[in-house]
Amino acid sequence: MPILSMIEFKGADEQNVRGYLAEPVSAHQAPAIVVIHEWWGLQDQIKHICDRYAEAGFRALGVDLYGGEVAKNAKRAGELMGSLDLKAAARNIVEGAVRFLKKESRRVGITGYCMGGAVTVLSAAYVEGIDAAVAFYGLPDPKSYDSHKITMPFAAHFANRDEWCTPEKAKAFSKELKALNKNAEGWFYDADHAFCNEGRPEVYNAEATAQAWERTITFFKGHLT
Repeated sequence: MPILSMIEFKGADEQNVRGYLAEPVSAHQAPAIVVIHEWWGLQDQIKHICDRYAEAGFRALGVDLYGGEVAKNAKRAGELMGSLDLKAAARNIVEGAVRFLKKESRRVGITGYCMGGAVTVLSAAYVEGIDAAVAFYGLPDPKSYDSHKITMPFAAHFANRDEWCTPEKAKAFSKELKALNKNAEGWFYDADHAFCNEGRPEVYNAEATAQAWERTITFFKGHLT
């Protein structure tokens, strides 16, 4: 059984940040993954993903970008995401999480969902110490980052029926990154946005989720172990 706990770590600005840490029983020098939540906040669904990573042999730290709040509806989630500087979150909170995990793990990856996918892209471009990244159906404004800076192994999962992270945007991103990075992968699924969120039965797709999970674990094991 994984070892689970709520913790605090220091961001790059030395301020305390909350996080949910799931570790395998034999956690010494195990590879680690920073997990970035959707626009809802650090909810139980994201914590469960951390648990699954721990069961697969990774130390997984779900970071809290909202300081403890979890949105109860889409209106509030939109307000919280709209008030968050995604690049600052990457450079401060994610960087602190990577530093924290590097104390015991030689290699650290990052993954994120929806808004967390956008933060994953920004972190891959601007945060030192990340060894591999996997984004799920989320991209930042193309003007907010330089894709030439994403040099580590990078993979992304996209949905063909996504109205937020649209297939057009996703295909353009994937094509550009593959041209720049020989270790870049882009996968597309006949599914809706947030298809991995089992807490939303209206969009959850079990088959696509299982395939994306298998690909992600294989990718991280290939580049972090």
